Amino acid sequence: MPIFDIQCEVCKDIREITLPECPDNYKVKSGCDTCNCNSDFEVLPPLTSMQADSMWSGVQNQHGYFTSKQSYNKFLKDNNYERADRSTYEEAKKKSKNRLSDHIKKTAKAKEKAIADVIKHIDLPND
Repeated sequence: MPIFDIQCEVCKDIREITLPECPDNYKVKSGCDTCNCNSDFEVLPPLTSMQADSMWSGVQNQHGYFTSKQSYNKFLKDNNYERADRSTYEEAKKKSKNRLSDHIKKTAKAKEKAIADVIKHIDLPND
């Protein structure tokens, strides 16, 4: 069960309790040990919160064992790797296709020029 901090509304004493879930109105009925009152206790929001990344518990992948995205991204940068996703793949595929068609066009143009140069220097007999 989660641990919550609660504060007495009379003497402002703070203590920890376990509750199955946070109450909707952030109020809990409990007896105060400090001032011996039976007032409401305010459930306090936690002062710290953990913003863990998806690798905080450790992840083993093809590059090794990492416990944070920061160390994984540093490894990728240091080793000149780049993370690829679907859009990167599609872009590379498109560029590859364009390069191939450009190469074919360039080669065809060079062939035409070479044939034209050869034909230009051929003397045909006049009949």
